[in-house]
Amino acid sequence: METNEKAVPKSLTASELFEFALACVLLPLSVIGIHLLPFRLLAKACLLKPLSLDPPIYLERSNAQHPVSIAVKRAARKLPGSYVCLPQALAGKLLLRIQGKESTLVLGVKIDERNAMNAHAWLISENSVLLGGNQGEFKPVAAFK
Repeated sequence: METNEKAVPKSLTASELFEFALACVLLPLSVIGIHLLPFRLLAKACLLKPLSLDPPIYLERSNAQHPVSIAVKRAARKLPGSYVCLPQALAGKLLLRIQGKESTLVLGVKIDERNAMNAHAWLISENSVLLGGNQGEFKPVAAFK
């Protein structure tokens, strides 16, 4: 017997809805800050504290099911515009800070086959990458608590 009923989307819990709403505010604010401020001022405004890169920060384990990861990625899909790795990682960092949780924002670079430099940002928390996976090809150049 075949049913023609469409699958009903899962309802968000109150905490998921709250995280999504915060992500919807923090993502555009992150983009505005990235475009208007030199990074050192943006880092200061977001209370980012530089960390040592000794040893370099690489993690193979990712946690795409973490509530912050889900909220930021959902907001990035739903909001108009494009939200690449840095605004997502920064919004996730701020969202975790609001929750009182530790995280590390890592900036990395790689040189591609055309000898062009590419940058990437990823967010680490609870010993796994929450946002900006596939960081393995990028050499970490800065990290922030």
